Amino acid sequence: MRTCPDCHAEYLDEPELCRSCGAPTISQDQAALWAALRDRIATERLVAVCALESPVDEAFLRRLLVDAGIPHAVHGGSVGGPLPGVDQGAVQGWGTLLVLEEHEEEARRVVRRYQESVVAEADASEPTA
Repeated sequence: MRTCPDCHAEYLDEPELCRSCGAPTISQDQAALWAALRDRIATERLVAVCALESPVDEAFLRRLLVDAGIPHAVHGGSVGGPLPGVDQGAVQGWGTLLVLEEHEEEARRVVRRYQESVVAEADASEPTA
């Protein structure tokens, strides 16, 4: 069984993406971990890891962070996330990626690898003169 961490839909057939909101689904074990982390969020400190420039950045980085087991939230951006209660108000750009302080270093590595891959892909697609 899989669950959507954003809208909490549950699926018996284990789809990779939620049919309600399109977010990546997680296993029951992962859902229990996210629930425990949500319960801790009131006493933990969130830190900003990077500014998100677009919904594409948000979608890719959310998937990479879920795959790495890093709980996260987005201030601004799309609604929802595994850390509810985080203000979704307006911010500059698309949004700001937030993680628990204990996961900051690992999250920054994930973001750096993603950004390097975006730059490499852009460089590869530029026409040569």
